[in-house]
Amino acid sequence: MKENTKEWITILRTADWLSNLGQAVEDPSVVVVQSWEEARSLMEGDWDIVLHETCNAFRIALVTKDKNAFQTWDAVAPEIEQTVESLIQEKFNSIPRSERQPPYLEEGIALYLTYGLLEQEYESYVRPNFYTWLMFWISRGRMPCGWIEEFPNGQLVIF
Repeated sequence: MKENTKEWITILRTADWLSNLGQAVEDPSVVVVQSWEEARSLMEGDWDIVLHETCNAFRIALVTKDKNAFQTWDAVAPEIEQTVESLIQEKFNSIPRSERQPPYLEEGIALYLTYGLLEQEYESYVRPNFYTWLMFWISRGRMPCGWIEEFPNGQLVIF
């Protein structure tokens, strides 16, 4: 694993996830929602489309830049996924599953972190961008949960 990827893992491991939900932010690039109900509503909307578009754009950019680098994906991704699974277990094991809001919270965070760390691994080919931004907000105790307006224009929504 590359050094910058390891640094992000340390940041995420020491961060207090979900600790600042709903609190105001002085950042014009984001909108803050105030409740799990609002966050859930956005997560169940077009957010999945934005996430799929950005995953695909990242993979396409990588294969376009360097096909050989893209061919290492199958070796790199499982290690990243295993690391993310470990981080999620560390952060969520103390919370009873019935109390986790929303129920698919862990899956969303796993996707954000997996692709964020993959952006770090392949930064010499593709500039880290969207998922690194989501990791940033998770490391600040927030939950990215949606997008306002047509992507890529508009604003990220966080809880």
